[in-house]
Amino acid sequence: MSSFKALIFDFNGLIVDDEPIHCELFQQVLNDEDIQLTEKDYWESYLGFDDKGLITAVYEREGKKITPKKMGELIHKKNELYFPTLKNKLKFFPGVLDFIRDMKNKYPLAIVSGALFSEIEFVLKEGDILDLFDPIIAADHTKHGKPDPEGYMVAFAKLKKEMPDLLPESTLALEDSLAGIEAAKRAQLKVAALTHTYSAEKISPLKPDYLFDRFDQVRTVL
Repeated sequence: MSSFKALIFDFNGLIVDDEPIHCELFQQVLNDEDIQLTEKDYWESYLGFDDKGLITAVYEREGKKITPKKMGELIHKKNELYFPTLKNKLKFFPGVLDFIRDMKNKYPLAIVSGALFSEIEFVLKEGDILDLFDPIIAADHTKHGKPDPEGYMVAFAKLKKEMPDLLPESTLALEDSLAGIEAAKRAQLKVAALTHTYSAEKISPLKPDYLFDRFDQVRTVL
């Protein structure tokens, strides 16, 4: 019998295989500002950041300042490019849709993501799973992105409101990014990491509670 009472999912890189798309769009948007973002930098340093966090970090690295107005423009520009690009390349990770539908019969499900709500909504509608998640905490709903634990803490508080006996240790976060694993651990949740994005060797030092390659393996602890 599982000791877990609720599951919280990351989104990009865990449910939808769109991190290469985000990398491509960040490169495009930043290139127009004469800022270069290499694939190596994205995957090693910025993956798991929300749009604002990544743009802020890249500008700081370049020794440049960015105004709130410019930040809003860049995020909007990337968001506008995301939908037509994703429509042609939408790809869910193997087994994730069946896993989510099966888990909904046993647990309340939530999402905590650095993506914009409009992006999450679009993808979940395409997979016909939008109504299976409540709450959905997106970048629009928090001040701080991962690795800050704010998103996970907000989601946990909302779940606990409906389930007063819910504890952090009975809540399992499913993550793929290093920033996401750190955020969930800082929120005191149990963490199951999947090697969708990083190797087991890179994930292991963060000491997730579980480390899996596929969603069917996650079932062994649920």
